[in-house]
Amino acid sequence: MSTPATRRTRPHYEGAPTQLRVMVKPKWIGALVLALLVAAGFAWLGKWQLGHAITVESEHAVDVAEVRPLDTVTGPGEAITDASAGLVFMTVGSFVSGDYQVVEERANGGEVGAWVVGHFVTTDARPRHLAVALGWSATPAEPSQALQTFKAKFSDVELEIEGR
Repeated sequence: MSTPATRRTRPHYEGAPTQLRVMVKPKWIGALVLALLVAAGFAWLGKWQLGHAITVESEHAVDVAEVRPLDTVTGPGEAITDASAGLVFMTVGSFVSGDYQVVEERANGGEVGAWVVGHFVTTDARPRHLAVALGWSATPAEPSQALQTFKAKFSDVELEIEGR
């Protein structure tokens, strides 16, 4: 006969392991720590990349308030690029006599009004023809009065202009 001390017991089925039992196993705690370290590493790399990009951008920033000659910004028949759109330029020339227009129903800062626009010709070796916005008004009467003033004062007079 066998004694109770030497008797083998049958395995007892405890059912499917619970989520908590799986989570507290050393290999899954290690996997969690590893995932947190990887996430922290990626967060640090992202912060470094953003900081580096901002530093590089500020080192190569263009002084938009510096006045440049027109021919350094764009050439005849060339499109205005994003890099030169906000720059201030200067040029010398004159407005064409009688070639002023009032452009109505145009927005400016959320208001609808009219622009007074003039035809400006530069006195460079290769003359350029520019449409120059001379002023804006929210009321319809002011642009017509300004148009008469511009025709009287600035037609065929050589001027140095600055603009964006």
